[in-house]
Amino acid sequence: MKIAFFTDTYVPNKDGVVSSILATRRALGAMGHEVYVFTSGSRKDKKENRDQMVNYFTSTTFKPYPDYKIALFPFLAPNKLKKYKIDLIHTHGIATMGLAALQAAGSLKLPVVGTFHTMVTDATHYISKNKLVDRVAKQMIWNYLKWFFNRCDASIAPTATVKEIMSDHGIRRIEVAPSGIDLGRFPATNTPHDGTIGLYLGRVALEKNLTLLIESVPHIMKTRPDFRLTIAGRGPALDYYKKLVAQKWFGRWITFTGIIPDNELAAAYGKCDVFAMPSKFETQGLSVIEAMTCGKPVVASKYLALKEIVRNGYNGYLSDGNEPKEFAEKILKALGEKGKLAIGARKTAERFSAEKCTKRLLEIYGQEIERNRERRERKK
Repeated sequence: MKIAFFTDTYVPNKDGVVSSILATRRALGAMGHEVYVFTSGSRKDKKENRDQMVNYFTSTTFKPYPDYKIALFPFLAPNKLKKYKIDLIHTHGIATMGLAALQAAGSLKLPVVGTFHTMVTDATHYISKNKLVDRVAKQMIWNYLKWFFNRCDASIAPTATVKEIMSDHGIRRIEVAPSGIDLGRFPATNTPHDGTIGLYLGRVALEKNLTLLIESVPHIMKTRPDFRLTIAGRGPALDYYKKLVAQKWFGRWITFTGIIPDNELAAAYGKCDVFAMPSKFETQGLSVIEAMTCGKPVVASKYLALKEIVRNGYNGYLSDGNEPKEFAEKILKALGEKGKLAIGARKTAERFSAEKCTKRLLEIYGQEIERNRERRERKK
């Protein structure tokens, strides 16, 4: 099968969508399928690209979030799709690359599926901090998402919770297919280290609710004086959180590492004693699953996908996601049971193996290719 991925974010960006695309592309390739990527990017990305199956389109920076780019002229993609003899289009983006995917599918009579990767309605603070503007923006975005995904032959939700939310907002033809993890990349390890280490790994953005985690540190240190917090990643709120931490008496026990290279991720997970995800924004939470793959207990906010993945007393603990003291209590509980929770964490991660998740994705691809063939036959 020849598949075209359309996406508004790709390498060199580091985020959950890129991680999902890379893992899926690797798994599909291992099964003998060909995946071509169509993505926004800078002139530098385009010039330095050595992957002949990746096509960068010149873009402009999205000012509220400079790591993200908006492709300016992605609508010439059909010519390349014809050349590659594509069987199906899978859009991972909803901006101009997503629109280009819909346009290409329509002009070439190809099936198109779209994945709902990000709860963008919870990131309207990038537009305005005014409450009225925020409320109006949320409604406008949901109207657009309904329009966009209902023009796909099938929409993919990474979890049942996200499917329910999509359905409540009028999106039809939804299939559940989580992104997979290459279990071999993340062995269950415990790298020797000093003290007790808590780790957050992901985008450093306001919607990730990191203030909750930061403010939980002194409560944890009352019981575990050797507790240290590592925040790995970058994002638009990095300077904000660095300044916040610098004002705290316990700030010297919190370290910002920036982005951890792919070949060092397993070691970073292995070095921590508990993984923390205070975000209320996750449609799946790949870093949570990666941490579990390494046998690490997870403490997370009881929102969206995380409440499906984290089970109290089995692989971690869920927090209400609002009170630092309560979040700290859950972290202390997880630390006290980390041996037992590690077993449950690894078993949970096995449900998300790249092989299992990609087989599910291929079922959807095959289903939509067949439906598209039947539609074309009826029109003859």
